[in-house]
Amino acid sequence: MSLGKIRRLLSLRSSKKYIEYLRKCGSSIGKETVFLSPVHTDFDTGRARYISIADNCIICSGVSIIAHDYSWKILEKSHSKVLPSGGMPIKIGNNVFVGVNSTILGNVEIGDNVIIAAGSVVCRSLPSNTVCAGNPAKVVKTLDDYYKKREASVLADAINNARYIYEKTGRAPTMEEMRNFIVLFMPRTEENFRKYVYSYNCVGGDVNDYAEMIRMTEPLYPDLETFLRKEVIDRE
Repeated sequence: MSLGKIRRLLSLRSSKKYIEYLRKCGSSIGKETVFLSPVHTDFDTGRARYISIADNCIICSGVSIIAHDYSWKILEKSHSKVLPSGGMPIKIGNNVFVGVNSTILGNVEIGDNVIIAAGSVVCRSLPSNTVCAGNPAKVVKTLDDYYKKREASVLADAINNARYIYEKTGRAPTMEEMRNFIVLFMPRTEENFRKYVYSYNCVGGDVNDYAEMIRMTEPLYPDLETFLRKEVIDRE
């Protein structure tokens, strides 16, 4: 393998570089969309112009996006007839999460605000504002239902996460280790925003939008120490 090809392959480990490459292949990909593991993504570059992905999408590791089908070649031998197929469009809307090891096949349209669970096989179109899973993927709940579930469970998730670190390390978790949950207990100072928000590798979306949403909320606890003392340490 030539040095130039090795360098190109290494550059494709970056989501930004990978998206630039896919656009050159003919695909339409919107702003703030990310591929979490480009080297573990199977994107049908030979049919790239048939594939469009809109804004603010998250494509996880192991996802396959396939816009062609050569199964008709089997019929050439079995039935002695040529029945070819061409490129099959795939359209993924805005704000879509595609879970690990999912497969998206051709001739499907995925709406806006859709969560596709890990290991799903999307072989038919999926409506907006839904959570979908399975093989074939189908709607399992509305996005509003999922929102209510997450809203009800986020504090319990934070407590469980903190307890796990405390039990494993024998010390209180740090703000960095609890970074995903800072909305619950971070004092809204500019120093904290610089240290824990703007420096954060925000997956999907714009970090400024993420920061603004946190600014608009009141923490449930005045600081991390209070949260840990009340929910973790004093309960041991």
